[in-house]
Amino acid sequence: MEERPGSRVSEGSSRLMVSMARQETFEQHSIEARVERAPEQDRVPGPLPEVASALEIKIKDLVAESECSVRLRNAIGGSKELPINTVADYMRDPEQARVYFQKHVQNLGRKSVSELHKLVVAAFASGGISFTNSVPSDSSAEELDDSAERQRAYEAAQRLFQGLLFPDEILDRYPSVRLKNLLLNTYSEDPVPFSEFLSAFGDTLHHLGSQKNCGRKSLQELARITDDIVAERVKALGIREECIPIVRQVLEQRPLRKEELAAVLAFEAVDLSALSKSDPAAVWGASISQIMPRVLAELTAREQEVIKRRYALDGGEPETLERISGDYGVTRERIRQIEAKALRKMRNKKVMKALSAALESEDTIDLIFSNRKIITDEQIGSAAKSLTPGQRLAIDISYGGVKQFLESESVQTEAGWILERYMLELPEEPEILAGSVRQRLVDAVLKQSLPIRVSSVAEHFPDLTLDGIRAELADSFDATIEDDLIASAPRLPASARYILILRKAGHALHCKEIRAVNHEIFGKDDSIQQIGSVLGGLEEVLIVARGTYDLYENLSLSEEDIEAIRNTVYDALTVRGEFVSVKILFSEHFQGTTEQYGTQFDYYMLLGILQDDERFDVRRGLMVGLTSFSSGQGFLGLNEEIIAVLSEAGRALSLEEIAEALEGRRDTFLTSIATSLDNSPFAVSVGRGHYDLTDRVFGDEQRQQQLHTSCCLALSPGPRSALALAELISPIFGEYHTRPLKGFLSGYKDFEIKGDVLHLREEPPEVSAYLEVRDVALDEGIGTDGGLGRLRDFLALHGASDYTDLDPYLKHPIAAINDTSSEDEILDKLLGDFGV
Repeated sequence: MEERPGSRVSEGSSRLMVSMARQETFEQHSIEARVERAPEQDRVPGPLPEVASALEIKIKDLVAESECSVRLRNAIGGSKELPINTVADYMRDPEQARVYFQKHVQNLGRKSVSELHKLVVAAFASGGISFTNSVPSDSSAEELDDSAERQRAYEAAQRLFQGLLFPDEILDRYPSVRLKNLLLNTYSEDPVPFSEFLSAFGDTLHHLGSQKNCGRKSLQELARITDDIVAERVKALGIREECIPIVRQVLEQRPLRKEELAAVLAFEAVDLSALSKSDPAAVWGASISQIMPRVLAELTAREQEVIKRRYALDGGEPETLERISGDYGVTRERIRQIEAKALRKMRNKKVMKALSAALESEDTIDLIFSNRKIITDEQIGSAAKSLTPGQRLAIDISYGGVKQFLESESVQTEAGWILERYMLELPEEPEILAGSVRQRLVDAVLKQSLPIRVSSVAEHFPDLTLDGIRAELADSFDATIEDDLIASAPRLPASARYILILRKAGHALHCKEIRAVNHEIFGKDDSIQQIGSVLGGLEEVLIVARGTYDLYENLSLSEEDIEAIRNTVYDALTVRGEFVSVKILFSEHFQGTTEQYGTQFDYYMLLGILQDDERFDVRRGLMVGLTSFSSGQGFLGLNEEIIAVLSEAGRALSLEEIAEALEGRRDTFLTSIATSLDNSPFAVSVGRGHYDLTDRVFGDEQRQQQLHTSCCLALSPGPRSALALAELISPIFGEYHTRPLKGFLSGYKDFEIKGDVLHLREEPPEVSAYLEVRDVALDEGIGTDGGLGRLRDFLALHGASDYTDLDPYLKHPIAAINDTSSEDEILDKLLGDFGV
């Protein structure tokens, strides 16, 4: 077959074949029998001969010959192969069949599935059989009519699951977060007996499948956990696993043969008393070393390997996520997910009970405390090192971590965790701990001025010797002490270091200056961004200029002055009732107050003073309001201000013109304006540093969406230069300059722009569907004669959007030649315009 220019014949055909292959094989690759297909032994035998003709009707033929909606007719007729082909197959399990069709037939919604269901039931009834929940049994397998025996069998099957509740039993198995939330949101009322859940299993799957955020994997997970619970209960009662399908059949009230009914009736004699007396230790073992191998055996090979390496179960040191991910060739996040899933699978309620008993019998809590009487937050990590790898894993499975284990097995006080038996020995709450000593050291250091003397710090520690303080300083802050002076302390908290530096200076310092002094005195090199971030969050510090900070204690302003300044602004803003620039506030209320507040007091210091008062809301652009104001009370973001300026101007503006118009509204840099414009969907660059509104250049929202779609179609065969793209879409939208076109497309995640070349990252689904159908139509000669009416009809028949008026390859004359020569054609045309 000869390829057309810009054609996607091979790609479109490939997609159609992949789609067909998926449809043909989805039954073969079913993961969960209860979700995808009823087990062979659960299937109801075939229909009686007298109704065979009605039941052998194919569903495709039934829909084609019935009066039904266009959507149902197109969906069924357009499917290469249906999950269920005949009325007989459908009626073996109607509710499950509904799930099949809704999940696996494209473009078939809930209403269409209900419509199909009514058609099939009507066809079934036409064979002389009224619809209940089953089809007649095979004549060779006589169906029982004794309702009393069936009721006894149903009650016997229910009895087997006595004491189990839904959804509690599912939630106890630590399902995925999605399934957990789905069950909690859907079944928030009182739990129901598990046997009732099994009786309505098909309806439950159907109901959950219709809920928001419920996917196929969630239903498969629910079915798998349900099967595990049923298998465990049957095994605990000494019933053969082969009986499980029969028990499920009885609970779901599906037809049974005589011998199957007799087998279930025999369960009336099963002794349930053993369930209440079961000891987890008898099942899983009494020690962690006995339990852990059996628990790990429930995991996949990869899950076992990850857990063993993360907890060093085979010896050595625990391995990091990075190390394991490198060996497997996957991301760190993927290994974390595997570990989390493995832990979730091991958190079986009975396993957790057995591990908790084993931890208690092995005196694990005493091992953690060792010779300590108190454990602080900071000591948890080091205390856990006294545990074996198996004990650490057991704690993580049963409690979620060592901290949670301490919360459960010891008493938490303000000082830390204490064993209950030690509480009686302590007359008062203990005060001097490793953690609290460190904080007391920080507080003592903050009361000093540089250089810091150890003897001055020691005055605040009557309970410690001078050597003890030296040791604590070295241990907590990695301090180097020369004679009586602290020469360096790189681990002293950053906030303390910066306050000491500003106190020594006695005046405001820029972050660059603080950085230099910090490195010289404390031996620590912090970034300017970190210094600004820390200082901006300290109550003792205020910003007095861009990147410049000072201590309140260094200001010439008294506390009364600062309070008066804040009250003046508060009253002014209350009257205004809207956000306003701090420059305007300073000009209106503090101009000429040099004698009262000093020469250092300016609009930026005013901003810092207001920023530290919770009554004020300080925002970007030196805008100030009250916290009680809403965002609509006079405050606009930078981008909103810029768009307002462009709207008022009625034409394209340069960055300088925009900055000039913003003067008086807010304080901002040209770079901030340019960045805001480059990231705004409402403005585009039109060349030479000028910007204009997007809708003024490209039209309203509908027009912009059409342009976006047309560009997707133009770039679907491969990347193009901006000039080639502009020429390609010109017959549809007219002439566009390349710069605004690139600016417009950069606002969409579908496009990637490298220099002057534009790439389509991923086709939108509706565009992809259109291209597939269009290419098939063109291959069959539909629309190749220039008439698009038949092509539009073909698109409508296959449920694809009609983008023929936006398709450059149907509109542009150079689409009739190949892609590589199209660029030359554009160049020739441009050169021709200049007479070359």
